[in-house]
Formats: sequence, C-alpha cells, structure tokens
Amino acid sequence: MSRTEHWMNKRKGQLTRRQEADLPRICERWRKIVLSTEPSNRKKAQEAVGAAYKLCGKRRPHEFVWLDSPFQLSEKLDFRLRPRLRFPHRHAGVDYDIYLGAVRFYKGPVVEHTQRVISASVPAITSPLRLLPLNDKGWIQQWVSDTDGNRLGSDRARALALADFLGTERHATFKDFIPVLEHCAGIWIYEKAVVFLERPRIMNLDELNRWHSFNAPAVEYRDGSIVHAIHGVRLPQQWIDTPADQLDVGQLMREENTEIRGALIAKYGFDRLLRNAHHKIVSKYRKNSLIEFKFPGRVWSAEGRRSIPTMRLRALHLKWCDKTGPRETVLPVPRTLRQFGDNRPTNINSCEQVRRWTLGWPKEAMAVAET
Repeated sequence: MSRTEHWMNKRKGQLTRRQEADLPRICERWRKIVLSTEPSNRKKAQEAVGAAYKLCGKRRPHEFVWLDSPFQLSEKLDFRLRPRLRFPHRHAGVDYDIYLGAVRFYKGPVVEHTQRVISASVPAITSPLRLLPLNDKGWIQQWVSDTDGNRLGSDRARALALADFLGTERHATFKDFIPVLEHCAGIWIYEKAVVFLERPRIMNLDELNRWHSFNAPAVEYRDGSIVHAIHGVRLPQQWIDTPADQLDVGQLMREENTEIRGALIAKYGFDRLLRNAHHKIVSKYRKNSLIEFKFPGRVWSAEGRRSIPTMRLRALHLKWCDKTGPRETVLPVPRTLRQFGDNRPTNINSCEQVRRWTLGWPKEAMAVAET
C-alpha cells in the first residue's frame, strides 16, 4: 500500500525563470498603486468589483458607495449595508492568511526571498484609518482592525503583491479583487453593496513611509479633509502651523501624550534642543559626545488629571571638518538595548561604539583616516 506524500514535501523550492522575470513588474505595479494620488476611475473600479463577485460565485452587488475620505465612514452606513462578506482569513488577519497561502505551496526561503524583493520596492504605508479618532462607542475599530475580513486597501500592498505574484489556490479570492485596487484606494465588501474609498489628493511620507509633514498636511482628501501627522503620529493643526523656531520647549514638554511629545521634538530639532534644554554627557570621544536629555514628568493624584511620564532621549553630538570648514550635527540615537536591535554595540554607553553603529560600520572596522 503506497503512502501519500505529505504536502510539505510537495512545496516548490524555487521560482521559475518566468516568475523571476515577472517579479519586478509586479513590484512596480504595486508601488504605483500605493503612491497614486490620481482621481479614482470609478467606472473601472465598479466593473472590476462586479467581475470579482462573479468569479467568487456571488451575485453582482446592487449598490456602490463612494467615500471621498475616511471621515465619511459611519456606524449608520455600516449598519445599513450589512450583512458583510468576508475574505477567507484566520484570526491573525488577512495579511497572515496570504502568507500562509504562500508557504502552503512554496518553501520558506522562496517566500522570504520574494517578500524581501517586494519590501525593497513597495512602500508599506499605514492605513489612514488609523489616524482617525475613536469615538466613545469604538465602532470605528471595526473599520480599522487588521483582522477585519471585509476590507482590502493599498495599505496591504505588500501582502497583496505576494498574492498577486504567487497566485496560489489559497490566494484565488484575493487575486480576484486585486484589479479593483488599481482604480481606487480601498474597498469594503458586503453581500449587496461595495464601499469604495477615493484616493488622497496629497500624500506626504517620511523615509519609513509613515504619514509625515512638519509644515503641511500629511494627507489631504478630495473632500477637503486633512490629517496632520509627524512620523506617523497625528497632531493638532496648531503644532503644524507653528514654525519650529517658535515652539516653546516648556509647553512642548507639558504635552500629556508621549507620542506627540516625541513627534514635536523631531520638529523642534535636536540641534535646537541642544542649545535650549538641559542635558548630560554620557560619553565623550575626541570631539564627539553621546548626550542624554531628561524631561521630568508629573504625577497627579487628583481625579481627572493625567500623569505625564518622564521622557529620556539620547543623541550624538558630532563635530568634524571638511573642505568648507568646521561642521557639526546632532543625531537622535536609541537609548535602550531593545531599541538598538540585534546588531547593537557592545556598550551602548560608549560614544564611539554608538557612532560606528549609527554610521553602519561593522564592529570590527578600523578607521585609517577620517575627515
């Protein structure tokens, strides 16, 4: 009696030449989807979603609802359109289910290689829904949650690019809906209706693809809705409208939200902070210094008054000379072992070791000369 071969032994150990050649095209396709600020093509989006419903064995939806911004989401709208349809997913969410669909048919190193190539080209932006304030009922969490199985959007571009590229049997449902996202920013699917999200008119991102602008809206939608954020942290407009050199460091440190305080310090600038805030020198090497700022918090026992935790920040104060003359800069650096990550210096209190880590030098590197 023959034994059926286990499915793990049937997984593919490498990509075909055709797949390798097609991967850059898939990456470029999804890069454009993520970064597009062109108006949505509503006609093509509706045609594509109707075709996707048909491929999934569902009737074509009777109603198409277009939202010009996430601010138009409402509990009333969700309740009116129910019941929802759901993409096949496990408790960990849609993104993880796409990953499971990949490793079911391809070996781990193949999937990891593909993910690295995709990650190098396709920005992983955070859903703008996460910047929306939660109301008392918390209904918006159903729209925002990663495990919400009836939503696909450009914020899931890396996972969807993997499904688009590999196209395994477990990716079939996702792949049917992928063409819709070439014409809009996102969709929510219901049995008899589909909600489409219009693309932003303006998107500003930092180097880590977080919503970010020091002096302008991070996101602006076509209905005039705007979101202000610094390095992915939403802030009131007053902090964005105030020039960095006019920020009051004392008022800044009295901000109760720790994330907002950190974002405001980024706008204020470590060089300005060095001149105006008390700090101590942790370590010094030649002309360079590792410095630490400490901003005491406060503890309130009275009801209704929030405590402010103590904030500690570190930075490198570097000095050097080049052809233009003396130069100096102040660079923020991690403060704890966990923040440094696996490739951390042996001694995180050493100015020179932290400087080498910041420059990306190997620990064993020897400098012959520096200018």
